[in-house]
Amino acid sequence: MGNYTIHAKNHQEWLEAREGGIGSSDVATLLGVNPWQTPYQLWLVKTGRVLNVEKESFLMKAGHYLEDAISHFCADETGLEIIKSSAEEFIVVDKDKPYLRVSPDRYAWMPELPHTKNNKVIIECKSTQNYIDEDDIPKYWFSQVQYQMGVCGIDKAVVAWLTQGRQFNYKWLEFDSEFYHDVIVAEIDRFWNENVLGDKEPELTDINDVLAKYPRQQDGMRAVATDEIVSVWNELKETNAEIKRLQALKEAAESRIKVAMGEAESLCTQATAESPSRLLATWKAGKSSERFNEALFKEQNPEVWAQYLRTTESTRRFMLK
Repeated sequence: MGNYTIHAKNHQEWLEAREGGIGSSDVATLLGVNPWQTPYQLWLVKTGRVLNVEKESFLMKAGHYLEDAISHFCADETGLEIIKSSAEEFIVVDKDKPYLRVSPDRYAWMPELPHTKNNKVIIECKSTQNYIDEDDIPKYWFSQVQYQMGVCGIDKAVVAWLTQGRQFNYKWLEFDSEFYHDVIVAEIDRFWNENVLGDKEPELTDINDVLAKYPRQQDGMRAVATDEIVSVWNELKETNAEIKRLQALKEAAESRIKVAMGEAESLCTQATAESPSRLLATWKAGKSSERFNEALFKEQNPEVWAQYLRTTESTRRFMLK
């Protein structure tokens, strides 16, 4: 029982240490509550079939930079004393199961209490554009923090979040031992031993999984539809017909409104003594733009045009028959 800490010398070393096991963001994937990744996609990364070279987006970078600010907001609101050294990049690893590894955003001490392990808490910092109900925080936040508490051997944590850079909130979480051992660790054990070490491919769960495994079709190969899939096919046909009908209604309504507008750029209601005029629609041309005339260039400079041709692989196109 217990854990140890890897103190990374630099960001690259921290990334490499993280790849040696299942991190807290990976847990949400394994529990099916990560909207951005599936177990199959995680398996491709953990088995080295796909390199984890995702480019850090602006939002990801902003979230990382804002960790410090969010932790200070949290300290102001709760009285927690942030442990400054926890701002460094580190990995906490379970001694018995070293593939259990987490990297909490911050550690802190409970206010006005001795600096002992029992009074140490985790602060998980989140930056979001969405409104978060403190009584119903995202499931992937909850699972991440429960995993961190379990590996670190800490009983209390705070999830602190900044919404659109202008509203701060937080929620205390208590460690749920049963959820950690019976759900989180059990699922990680199964995935790591069966899928990663045993190289067993997880079940495909969405279209991105299918395209990752089968980017090209097998020419001439036919799949046989089950009764369930035939039923889904019928539903899709009916849905497409309804979309087509609604699209026709939409286009007809837009046409009537545009005819009524004529050369006007906007359409408004008539102002009355009871209510002011209200804007209903606008119909304006966008700014003029310059575009490269490829057809003309090809006609006048065919040899030069041919020098810049490159073959690109096409993607699979779905067509309903």
